[in-house]
Amino acid sequence: MRWKLWAALVFVASVSGLDVWFCLLDADALRDVELNPLACMVIDWGGVYALVALKHVGLATVVVTLCELDRHRYRCRWWVVGSVVVVQSLVLGCYVSRIGA
Repeated sequence: MRWKLWAALVFVASVSGLDVWFCLLDADALRDVELNPLACMVIDWGGVYALVALKHVGLATVVVTLCELDRHRYRCRWWVVGSVVVVQSLVLGCYVSRIGA
């Protein structure tokens, strides 16, 4: 596996971990401030811990998908990796103000 993919996977996992940490930190008020309607539905159904569990399943799915794309050498793999990194960068940008406070 290439070092660029490893770097992307470490970045994605780190941002995902930060996201889960803030979910657990704000568990009492998360339902009131969550903007994602699907996440609100999961919180209503199973609580914050169900949301955290689904976030872990999503992370595992992304990691396996990126590794399989690289293993099979699909031409589009770097577009997919780049898209995932951009989305995770946006998620990280949402938390930057909270980290510094």
